[in-house]
Amino acid sequence: MSNPHKRLSQVDEGKVVIEQRVETPALSTQFTDKGKDKLVNKTDKLSLYLEAMVKAYIIAHSKLYSGIDELLDGKLWYNREEVLVLFGRLIELMRLSAVVKAEKLPGVRAKLNGEIKRVIGEWGANNELL
Repeated sequence: MSNPHKRLSQVDEGKVVIEQRVETPALSTQFTDKGKDKLVNKTDKLSLYLEAMVKAYIIAHSKLYSGIDELLDGKLWYNREEVLVLFGRLIELMRLSAVVKAEKLPGVRAKLNGEIKRVIGEWGANNELL
């Protein structure tokens, strides 16, 4: 699934700018147990789209960290800004995890794992998202 986060151009009104594009591995056409088959924020199309995109990303990367599935039923889905912050944090965590997997030296891997734990700890301390 390919999900771009788009916005209207601030320079040219008729153009759309892609802020970020994320591709998830192949998923089934249903969110089965994890997604509870529901999207909660239907106030506007952008909120609904963002929720669907981020929930698909969470389901596709459910092994990113141990508490990730709890995010699917949280109340953050009613706040578009929180969803965007969460999405950025998940992408950062994914990037750090990829760097750890590519690293060969155990000492450097331990340091990177410490950085991942620190980032997750900061998120929990500063925000209820994670």
